[in-house]
Amino acid sequence: MAEVELGKLAQQRGSDDRIKNFEKKLVDDHTRLNNELKDIAVKLGLTPADIGPEQRKTIDKLSTYSGSKFDSEFWKVAVQEHREALKEFRKEANNSDNQALKDFASRSIPILEQHLRMAENKGA
Repeated sequence: MAEVELGKLAQQRGSDDRIKNFEKKLVDDHTRLNNELKDIAVKLGLTPADIGPEQRKTIDKLSTYSGSKFDSEFWKVAVQEHREALKEFRKEANNSDNQALKDFASRSIPILEQHLRMAENKGA
């Protein structure tokens, strides 16, 4: 959910077309993944989590920037967030006791790896 909100922020605040193109992909991919995960959570009787306090703090900080300052900070955050997400998804894919979550994490890893590569290469 944080990626989707960050993507919308990038569309408003970013000055680099590479960010806007990258974020469109992130919003599309993460919206689809979020919907899939929500379906799994409902089947398991769980309430999907909202944006965490650290992610909210990062989004709020980025929302104070615009133009090239936003662009610079955005790429740093995109790399950091995707590295952390990959770490968590790999852990879930390898260690989850729930097959649906394990499968979801495994299917999501290639998408997150692609996002990380794109972020590391600033949208290229």
